[in-house]
Parts: sequence; C-alpha cells; structure tokens
Amino acid sequence: MAALPSLAQCTIDYSYNPVGANFGLSPDTLPDAVQGYVYNQDLTFVLPLDTTDGGLTVTFTDFHIVTINLPLGLTWQCSNYANGCHYDPTADQYGCVNISGIPLQTGSYNVDVVLVATHSLSSLAGTETVSFSLPFEVLPDTSTSNNAGFSMIAGTGCSPIQVSFINNNPGMASYLWDFGNGNMSNAENPAPQIYNNPGTYVVNYEAHSTTNSSYFLTNIEVVSANGWDGDAEDGFGLLNPDPYIKILDQSGSVIFSSTVYVDQNFPVSFSINNIQLLNQNYTIEVWDQDGPFTADDFCGSLSFPGFSSSSTITNGSGETVNYTISVIPPQPITASDTVNVYSYPSTANIVYNSVNNILHTDSSFFGMQWYYYNSPIPNATDSFVVPALSGFYSLVGISEYGCTSISDDILVVICDSAYQPTLQTSGMDIWMLDSALYNDVQWHSSGFPLLGANFPEYTASGSGAYSITATDTFGCTYVSNEVIICDQNQQPILGVNGMDLWVSDSVNYVSFYWMQSGGSLANSSPDHFATYAGLYSVQTEDVFGCEYNSAEMLVCDEDFEPNIVVFNDVIYTTDSIGYSMQWNLNGSPIVSATNSAVLMSQSGSYSLVITDQYGCSYDSEVINYNSLSSLDNSALFLHPNPARQFVELNGVLMDNVIYEIRNISGAVLQQGELNDKMIDVSVLSPGVYIVRLKISDQWQSVKLLKLNY
Repeated sequence: MAALPSLAQCTIDYSYNPVGANFGLSPDTLPDAVQGYVYNQDLTFVLPLDTTDGGLTVTFTDFHIVTINLPLGLTWQCSNYANGCHYDPTADQYGCVNISGIPLQTGSYNVDVVLVATHSLSSLAGTETVSFSLPFEVLPDTSTSNNAGFSMIAGTGCSPIQVSFINNNPGMASYLWDFGNGNMSNAENPAPQIYNNPGTYVVNYEAHSTTNSSYFLTNIEVVSANGWDGDAEDGFGLLNPDPYIKILDQSGSVIFSSTVYVDQNFPVSFSINNIQLLNQNYTIEVWDQDGPFTADDFCGSLSFPGFSSSSTITNGSGETVNYTISVIPPQPITASDTVNVYSYPSTANIVYNSVNNILHTDSSFFGMQWYYYNSPIPNATDSFVVPALSGFYSLVGISEYGCTSISDDILVVICDSAYQPTLQTSGMDIWMLDSALYNDVQWHSSGFPLLGANFPEYTASGSGAYSITATDTFGCTYVSNEVIICDQNQQPILGVNGMDLWVSDSVNYVSFYWMQSGGSLANSSPDHFATYAGLYSVQTEDVFGCEYNSAEMLVCDEDFEPNIVVFNDVIYTTDSIGYSMQWNLNGSPIVSATNSAVLMSQSGSYSLVITDQYGCSYDSEVINYNSLSSLDNSALFLHPNPARQFVELNGVLMDNVIYEIRNISGAVLQQGELNDKMIDVSVLSPGVYIVRLKISDQWQSVKLLKLNY
C-alpha cells in the first residue's frame, strides 16, 4: 500500500505584519489547487494577545487548533505539533500551518478551521470555540491529450467524468466524431461528453476538407483520326502520320501539349502526368505535324467532362479517343484517442478494538487517509490508527488512479479512567476549568447531588466538601476531587444566661475553643461558665476542618456588689481598681463625684455605681446619712487644721493613741502610735485626708486638710 505524500513542516513568515488589527493570516486566501497535482502551501498566522468586550479587557493565554477540514487527499500539520497545536500568544504570537498532499476531487470547498481559545475569564465563563472558513478551489486537470485531429481535456478520471474536445482542424468542410460512449456528432466543436461508467472509450475523428472526389487525367489514347493524309509530307496517305495532342480547358487555355510521335500510325497512346481536373468540360485536339512546307494538320477534337470516369469518345468525323481518369475519393484527416474512466475502490471496512484502543481495516488500497470529524489526521496513512479522542472516525481508500471511497463513520468512545475535572475556588464560588469538554455536569455536596446545580460554576450556600460529576457527549463520566469550601460569613451562635454561655448551634461543629478577650480558656466543651465579667467568644471547627469565630459576648457578674465604707461624713469604696465610679445622692449623680470616696456634705441616701472596662455596671448598697451626727465635735479635733507640717490631737486624755491616715479612696498612707499627741504630716500631698483614731477600742475619724509646704 502506498501512502499519500507528506510534505515538510511549515516555515513561519516573521516578516508578515497585520495591518489595522492585532491578528491576521497570510495569505488570507488559499491558492487554488489542481486535481491530481501536488499541493503545498504554508499559512502564517498572528494571534491576538487580548480583546475588549463591553469595556472589559480579556487576555488570551492559549489557542488550540482542533481541526482543519480539508478536501480528500490533503492533510495539515502545525508548527507546534509537538505541543498538540497549542499556542501561547504571550510567548510568541506567530505560528504557521502547512497544507499539503494531492487533492483528489474537484470542487469549491470551505476549509473549516476550529480553534479553542482560553482566556483570563475562562475560569468563570469557560473556553471559547472559534471557527472560520477559508474558500478553496480544486480545479480540474486541464492538461490535454493532443493529436493531429483533436485535443481532449480531462480525458482521464473517476466515474463519472466530463471530457471536453478541441478541434485541431477548424474550417474543414465536414467532421465526424464518434465518442465511443454511443454518441456521435458532425459539429466542428462538439459539446463535452459525459462518461458515466468505468471503462476504456476510443474516440474516432474524421475531418474532410471537401466532400467531392478528386479527378486526375492519366492517359489519352487516340484510336483513330482523319484529315492528316492530304499533303506531301505524309505521302498523301502512303506514309504514317506524326500525331500529337493538345488538351484545353473550358476557357480554351491549353493545359497540356504532348510530344510528337514521328511516323506513328493510330492508335497512339499519350501518358498524362496526373493532371487534376475540375468540374468543367475539357477538349482534346488531335494534330498531325507537317512541315517544313505545309502547316500541321488538324485531325479533329473531342470533349469530355472533368468530373467523370474513364471513357471512350468519338465524333462523326472519324475520331475516336479513349481517355483514362483516376478518381480519388475525398481523403479525411483521421485521429483517435482513448478516454479512461476508472471505478471507485470498495468501501473500507473499519473495526474498533476497544480493548487495545486501535482502529484498523482489513481492506486493501493503493493509499489511505484516516479522518476525525471529516478532518484528516496528520500522518495517519496506514491500515490502523490509535485514536486519541472520542468522536467519529472514517477512512478514505484511494486507488492507483486517485479514485476514492469513504467508509461509514464509526464512533469511538475513550473514557480516561485517570482523568479528573479540575476545580478552582474563590470564596464561595467554585468552577470547573475544562468545562468546554462536557455537555452535562452535576455538583455534589459530600457526595449528595445538589438540585439544579448543573452549570460549570456554582456558588456554595454553606461550608462543605464539593465535587462535580461531568459527562461528555459520548457518555463518559468523570468525577473531580472534593474541594472544601469554608463559609467565612458563618459564626457560631452564642447563648448566655447570667454567667452561663453555650453554643446554640453546637450540632454544626466537632470542636470548641473558648476565649475571654482573646485569651485562651481551658474549656473545649460546647458550654462555659464564666467566673469573671468580660467578653467571651468561642472558636469552632466543623467536620470539614473549617474554623469559625463567634462574636464576643459580654458577660457581667450579676452577683457582684461594690463594697463601701463610711467614716464619719466620708464614704468610700474598696473596689475602685479597674472601675470607673459615679456617686449618687438620692438616686441622682453627684457632680464630679467620680473618685473612690466622697464627702457626705448633706443628709440623704448615698450610693455608688461602678463600671468595669467591658461596660458592666454594678450598684452598691444605699447608705443613709444624717449630717447632724458629724464626727467633727469640740471634744476631738486636730490643730492646726488645715496643717502644713505637724498637727496636734486635742480633746483626748490618753497619751498612747493608735492612728491611721487614709486618702479619700480609703488607702492607708500613714499609721502609727501617738506618744506626744503630735503627728508629722509633712510628707503628705496637699488634699483632704481622713485621720482615724482608735480610742478605747473604738475608731473615730477626723477630717484633715493638708496645705502646701
């Protein structure tokens, strides 16, 4: 079996620059091909880097030449065949395709080119299939078969064929054509002939310059003649005559004059050298030569038609002549040639071996070409081919005369068990990168199908393990790996009651991690008892490994009540650290009373509201104060008061008295035992202080105003 010609790979024409566009093809139209002749054409293309759609710039990352549909006998090869005819325009915008082979059938074709473009939005919108057509003409073989009579155009081919004839002898009187197919013609330029059935047809040709025969005078025999014996030169009839003849045409012109036969009696024969006669009467004159004393004797004349057969003519004067005419029938120009009409080979029988993934044929041909979706598979010219993709395959068988037959399409389904669709995610969005390969998809969550989720893109409504099952047009099903989607907007829901906290939707999680103000708490259960006021939150994890953080929940210690102490007309709290404070009188805030102690300057109900850093507020007990029972009395006082350095205790008879000096916040700043009733207050800062004195196991308080030094 012979293979179809396979020509060299194409050469990129880098000198080509598209005008007015960022892409182009050179040449932009395919040159015509001739049936049965080698065709070899390179096409250089320039790919675009990007395009703009609705104001959005889309960048191309790959162009894949999928198929090029060509007439029978032609095949194609791309410059980047090692990479499956994929082109990355960011690496090189240029590429080329070579179309080569021997076209087998005439006609006007559309060379359909199919490409798949991958771009910057393909992850969301999928790839784009681009197709366009190039007009292409395969012309009939106009080479001629030539002879002296006629020429034939396209006198050889696969049935049926149409043969044109050219008359090489124009202007002849008549023609006769026998085309060998049962048709005949007398036309000078006959119409083309159709030969429907395979076979050998002999074409015979005749061309006649005239329809008349040709007449040639070859001999004149004078049998008898009179009038020659009346003079002395002939002995008055006793001697023989000296005969000769003249032949005159219809106009009287002498066209032949014979030699003289001396002393020759009749009959005398004169040989004529094939004088061509016309369609007119000719005259034969018989003469006897005399002299030198007398003129030649005229012995008589006879006429005969030029277009006649040999005959004898006589006249009443005694002359008899036999004339011989050679009649030549019309001589045509004859020629013959042969029209060869070839049959088509039998249709190939093709079989698919699905176990070994091989397409093969047991049919025998001079040449073969495998096709995928009517596009020739490069270099697939043997009796078998290994299909790479699912789809329809066929085989073209080629005879030694270039006649072809096309097999029925056979469907090949190749399900790649190792292949898995590729998924990508962004937030809650999931999409399949190679969606263009499939026409049916189904999304799953943890193995369960999602109702209505049948598009290449899906927006998850919650956390989960998502996958896709994709089915191609041939029924092959492919399942992706699961991807984990974590809902970043999801938060565990906290419930609170007093100091008790719990995760209300704990069923959604498998682990818990409690925190107070961001600090870790040693608790991994779905509920928690708060021991302190503060902001509590929980970090959880679900079965998919997704982590979630709850909002912080404020917990206030409902059992806490500030401790307050009353010293004479001063009231203070011992719980001042970490709190802001507001003293109230009769339920209303005391202006500027925001320290740990306040002077009860009037009778009424005193209370304290303290607020921690989280905003929790706590109310103290209410203290009722009567200003008439002030601790300041004349029996017990300090002097001088206000003081700068020392004060003396008056109104006490005891020498040894225990004392404490506190600030209005209740903090002890100075303490000791009075031996001489004098207290050094020089180290105290200016301000109001409470001096507590223990007299007879009873504590009494006196106010002290410390001045500047």
